[in-house]
Amino acid sequence: MKIIFMGTPDFSVGTLEALIAAGHEITLVVSQPDKPKGRGHELQPTPVKEAALKHGLPVYQPKKVRDPEVIGKLRETEADVIVVIAFGQIIPKAILEMKQYGCINVHASLLPKYRGAAPIQWAVIDGEKESGVTIMQMDEGLDTGDMLEKAVVPLAADETGGSLHDKLSVLGAELILSTLDKLEKGTAVRTPQTDENTCYAKMLKKNMGDIDWTMDAAAIERLIRGLNPWPSAYTRWNGKTLKIWRAEVLEKEYEFLESPAAYFGTTSDLFSNDNLQLLAELASSSSYHRLMLFSTDGIGRSSDGKKTDASSRDYFQKTLEGRRVISSPLSSSVDNETLVVLTVPVYDKDQNIIGVFGGSIDVTELTTMLFEDLYSGSGYSFITDSDGNIISIESTHNEIRENFFTSSSDWVFQTSEDGATLQEDFKQGHANCRKITADLSHARYISYQPLKYNDWMLCYIVPAVEARQHFAFINNFEIILFAFFICIVLLLIFALWKINQKNQTSLLRQAHTDALTGLLNKVYAEHTISEWLREKDFEDLQALMMIDMDYFKQINDTYGHATGDQVLKIFAGFLKEQFRTTDIIGRVGGDEFMILMKNVRLDYSIHLHLQKLYTNLQNIDIPELNGRKLSCSIGCAVAPTDAESFSQLYRLADHALYTAKHNGRGRFVIYHDIKNQQETVLS
Repeated sequence: MKIIFMGTPDFSVGTLEALIAAGHEITLVVSQPDKPKGRGHELQPTPVKEAALKHGLPVYQPKKVRDPEVIGKLRETEADVIVVIAFGQIIPKAILEMKQYGCINVHASLLPKYRGAAPIQWAVIDGEKESGVTIMQMDEGLDTGDMLEKAVVPLAADETGGSLHDKLSVLGAELILSTLDKLEKGTAVRTPQTDENTCYAKMLKKNMGDIDWTMDAAAIERLIRGLNPWPSAYTRWNGKTLKIWRAEVLEKEYEFLESPAAYFGTTSDLFSNDNLQLLAELASSSSYHRLMLFSTDGIGRSSDGKKTDASSRDYFQKTLEGRRVISSPLSSSVDNETLVVLTVPVYDKDQNIIGVFGGSIDVTELTTMLFEDLYSGSGYSFITDSDGNIISIESTHNEIRENFFTSSSDWVFQTSEDGATLQEDFKQGHANCRKITADLSHARYISYQPLKYNDWMLCYIVPAVEARQHFAFINNFEIILFAFFICIVLLLIFALWKINQKNQTSLLRQAHTDALTGLLNKVYAEHTISEWLREKDFEDLQALMMIDMDYFKQINDTYGHATGDQVLKIFAGFLKEQFRTTDIIGRVGGDEFMILMKNVRLDYSIHLHLQKLYTNLQNIDIPELNGRKLSCSIGCAVAPTDAESFSQLYRLADHALYTAKHNGRGRFVIYHDIKNQQETVLS
């Protein structure tokens, strides 16, 4: 097809390159005018302009596409369609309708959600689980045209605006080729947009990165990721501006639960003897009162061997929605003790919730662990709900009983309004500091701060005398309380984390490991490789390999699945022998494996290593196979030669693997050799 291409930033370049590589004729490239950049304010070409000039394409840079001379220029330029991606100006009706197939837009969201200028970043900031690309027939509205095709991409837990930008750029380049093909064949299906579930992705501004530390910790973390790399999140400290590129929500109490939850999700029977034994072992070496594992009907087993039913519990129902939950104090159905319960979902390999795993904490034990007396016993802290009901307090402080406000005979506020104001602050979740008296003689301060979870308030009682000696406590109480919340998040069960840390290491290993082969599992292998590539400056080559055992289904069908499992174990051990301990090796699933060979000096070394691998593979003798030798196909992509990000390398290595299998198997293909027909047969 003959195409007028309209785009400006880096995000548009991949699509332009894909159109050229696919053989489409680009008759004109339209981009925004050059802008001054840097200290010298020298004019810099747009990324699209640079790419176009590299290919010898004509470039047109109008200030306003609405101007009649611009419309005339585009009308006289021969083209079947106008492809628009992140151009940066509103396209008038005269241009939208001038070509046979009109204007086709590549939009970086799953329309109708996130119409507007910055859909990529807002998807991360808002905590979306998935995003994608929509190819749309443009109309006069703002991203309201009929949808032609969509493609979805899941968001990683550590997804940034930059990493999602790269993923969607590649995805958009692939999808536009499919759409144009369908348009030309007359098979494209137009789906009108609705206004249901729409939201506008407003333009990013630099001041958005100024972190408001009163926000929820998880929201701050998402903001930091969403604005990375531009415009970036920042804060001010001692008169200086600090850019923040990465953050972590410290929820150690949940980390302890999620590691075994991930392991339970890999087992075929939640209540197997092995799982129940592990449950008991975890509880015996942790500070949880009891650990519980439930199926989705609420029926479960506790670590002390008792059957339990949580189906009617609010915390159980909320966890089935995919949420981490901490309950309000409740009476145990097992032994009638007052407990707080923390729970997380148990997911299977397809990310379906198959159960709930949780731990209970005795309120009195929690109090002892969390609250250390302030000022040598004359000051202390406690937690209430919004009505003043005591959640947790050191038992020695009997001046405060079941409810802080109903203990008012022991507490006199400076004015009658102070008590009412305090109650209103609790109900509204406001932080403040007020002077009170105890026993009509000893003046004290109460400072309080919402924990941003349930309706709980964290309170400090501080003697006035001590407070005056250490006035910074009162003067900076909001900072102190907020630091308390940020560092420990919810109930701040740091003592639990320290005790459980040893167990967590072992369980994390289990959660990150493929149960059959002992290699890294798919999720953790991809995460580890992605992190390594993101931090590299690419002084050396990084080779991503996709390995597929040839005819493995025949082995299963002929010799049985038990033998097949043994073959997989042997092959995994072989791979560990062939690569360095610093390389990353994982099992993707079935008979597929993924390897990142780190820091290779020469491209030629990769070829030699793969040739040696196959030679050594012929030396493996498995008696159960009756002399049959193992074979494999390998696809490889190299950073930075082929690509730099994990998502791009994965796609290219997978393409190379497909080429190897298509051309006869038992061979390896390196992506950048494909164009030169340098396929190397393993022999």
